[in-house]
Amino acid sequence: MHAVLLAGWLDTLAWRPVPHARLWLLGGLLLLGLAVFPLLGSTRSALWTRTLGVGVAVILVILPPLLLVNGWWLAPWAWWSGVGALFVIWMGRERWRLWQRHRRLYRAFGAYVPRSVLRQLAEEDGEARFAPQRKPLVIMFGDIVGFTAISEELEPERLAMLTNYIFTELTEVVHYHGGTLDKYIGDALMAFWGAPLSSEEDATRALACAQAMQHRLDTINHWAKSQGYPPIALHIGMEAGEVTVGNLGSQQRLAYTALGSAVNLAARLEEHAGQIDQPVLIGPGLADALKVEGEERLEPLGAVSLKGISQPVALWRPGGEW
Repeated sequence: MHAVLLAGWLDTLAWRPVPHARLWLLGGLLLLGLAVFPLLGSTRSALWTRTLGVGVAVILVILPPLLLVNGWWLAPWAWWSGVGALFVIWMGRERWRLWQRHRRLYRAFGAYVPRSVLRQLAEEDGEARFAPQRKPLVIMFGDIVGFTAISEELEPERLAMLTNYIFTELTEVVHYHGGTLDKYIGDALMAFWGAPLSSEEDATRALACAQAMQHRLDTINHWAKSQGYPPIALHIGMEAGEVTVGNLGSQQRLAYTALGSAVNLAARLEEHAGQIDQPVLIGPGLADALKVEGEERLEPLGAVSLKGISQPVALWRPGGEW
């Protein structure tokens, strides 16, 4: 205190308190609150509002030293504490908004895609990827053979246990190969590759998934036999092409799904696979995509006419040992 007074005398500077210091402090806190709290909640001009908030905070931090230069003393702790408290509140609010966004993303799409894909989408603000758009996809339909006859012989509880186990195993295979599960349709499932994240190896991954699903039937049938269920078989139809994919539906309910001619053809191929007893049938679009990706192990089955398809469709099946 003595050193400050002595320095003031030597510099001919008279130290004096700011008049109405309490009003200065209350006015600064009010300005800080009015500038920061309402504006940081606005999303219409986030950059402008945040710039204004930071500007007010800077003013309140710089003003006390400027007053000191002119010999006025004002304890700035209330202002500085207010700036720090608002910064902490703002950071907490941003973290809360981020957590809420991740929570909505996981709740809405956790059943569609693997957790690793969800984490990547969350980091990339990937909710926009679920908006309807045109994209090239690989579509897969898989159907349990003879499920109607099986369901007629089982009690509802045992039927539910069987379907839960089968779809759990098959969905695990789809997610392992980077696919997106679209839906379960009775005793069938639909999956696709290329959305919401795409890869240059989508066609190869989809084919590998179909083959892995057929192999997984060994595990499923081992469990089914131990539980007294009949053997399970699976027919798969696959096609590739540009379709509309995204959150589609009605105002009452939306679902992340794909629509287009390639989807319809994949469904028809799955039906035809059951008629000719082929584990996996591949359409012309997917066959071309596999050849582009270097997958040449395909066996042609000729062209056939399919229900709902105007032109004959060339068919392939996976070749080699698998």
